[in-house]
Amino acid sequence: MSSKVRTISLLGIDGSGKSTLSKSLKEYLEKLNFKVTIVPFHHWLFAHELKTFFGKSIDRGRKSMDVPYRQKNYFSLSSILKPIIAFIDNVFFYISKFPKDDNHIIIFDRFICSTQIKFRALNYNNVWFKKLWTSFKTDKILVFDVPEKISVIRQIKRGDPYLYSLSELKYEREEYISYSKAHSGLIIDTSTNDKESVLQKVIKEINII
Repeated sequence: MSSKVRTISLLGIDGSGKSTLSKSLKEYLEKLNFKVTIVPFHHWLFAHELKTFFGKSIDRGRKSMDVPYRQKNYFSLSSILKPIIAFIDNVFFYISKFPKDDNHIIIFDRFICSTQIKFRALNYNNVWFKKLWTSFKTDKILVFDVPEKISVIRQIKRGDPYLYSLSELKYEREEYISYSKAHSGLIIDTSTNDKESVLQKVIKEINII
């Protein structure tokens, strides 16, 4: 069996259900005899090494590399350079993970736009090439939408460190919705815990028989 849908991106703020639904979708597609790979889009090809070696020099005053660094100077070298490096890394990462045949489907947990949306929420200077990083898309785009407060509650319940403010999460949420609308994606309310209902909406959207 082959499919015209070879790449699917699951987008949304933290706690919206991306990782959980990606596993359920993988199980469903595998029952249809597809080869399915879930690719978390927070992995790097080379940007992490650059961050390790040069991070403290570029982000002066940064106390820890394990927490988000909110950019204070919008026009600093760090503010401009880091989004560019991340974008190049993400594009090559995307290319390296692209499915090799029609029977192989890749589910991206986050996507190229996700990194840049996060950067912008933290006041990095990447708006000037926004048309470029929002131009990349998968065959199917699914945005799991959840209110910011529910996002925080879910993060706390699963023991994740709560790293982003409500205003930052609000910005990310709005950007994901805007990105989805621009590319005719599907926006699904995941504020309830009805995973089966969400899965059925996803299955209907990707339309694989």
